[in-house]
Amino acid sequence: MINQLSDKEILSLGNDDAAFRVLYERYWKSLYHNALARLGNHEDAQDIVQDIFVSFWRNREHIQTDGSFSFYLFGALRFAIIKHVYRKAEKGTILPLSVMHLELSEVALGKHLELKELQSVLEDETSKLPARMQEIFRLSRDENLSLSEIARRFDISEQTVKNTITTALKRLRSRLREYASLFFLI
Repeated sequence: MINQLSDKEILSLGNDDAAFRVLYERYWKSLYHNALARLGNHEDAQDIVQDIFVSFWRNREHIQTDGSFSFYLFGALRFAIIKHVYRKAEKGTILPLSVMHLELSEVALGKHLELKELQSVLEDETSKLPARMQEIFRLSRDENLSLSEIARRFDISEQTVKNTITTALKRLRSRLREYASLFFLI
């Protein structure tokens, strides 16, 4: 029964060991494979993933996961891998080539590329909106026209413009949320 609950519902159960097990089973494999691909070491990947779950569970009352729980976990994984890499480097350990690319400049470049990809997805999703909604949305966001300017241009009420933009934003947020949860599983 608990397996069928959403992450948010499971997290609301509080101090429940069964809830922890379900979340662990739900995400462990994806996190582990992601860590293994970056580190090239089974033990390090297992340790990092285990530490992420233990740390989250111990501090869950103080951690905000307003977005998706998977987004939080994969973000924590990225930081844990970077921290691990720096600790190893300080000890003089030779790291696999795949890990050496996680230097800060690479992380910054990665964030830049993620932003570019997100902008591309946003543009693609915007182009899927109905023609009139798309046009009103673009006038508002791309050309920074006010509600009254857009209303005059289409000879409609300002409230209609506002409602159209609100609907467009709801659709885009929904689609981008789906994208974000898929993006961080890769």
